[in-house]
Amino acid sequence: MESVNAMIAELTGANELYKGVDLDWSMKNAVGLQNNLFSFGIKALFFPDSKGEVDPAVPTPAMPTKDAKAPSKVQLFASDNMLDSLASTVFATQDVSKYGQWVNHTMIPAGHPLQMDTTTIGLFFP
Repeated sequence: MESVNAMIAELTGANELYKGVDLDWSMKNAVGLQNNLFSFGIKALFFPDSKGEVDPAVPTPAMPTKDAKAPSKVQLFASDNMLDSLASTVFATQDVSKYGQWVNHTMIPAGHPLQMDTTTIGLFFP
């Protein structure tokens, strides 16, 4: 057990997940265990290795630990901050043009519910 505790003590709370993409997985609060509920939260902030970690300009929202209405025994909640940091880090560190087709506004038919304008894009990037 001492070797495990020593290994945990050496962890920095951030690791490279993919070339140039790091994740800060540090825990802000202690692990919770009550009424058969094991819960913990991690920061989950992605950042480019070359630029270093920068906290988001907006505060991290309060996240639930369990949805009592869902019967699932394992639940995972992801904040907008985590998803935004993942998207911006991937765009900053990877050549995304080799993964698919770029779409511009002229390729989307008129009247389609998703248009490439600031109204629709705002749904994905608040």
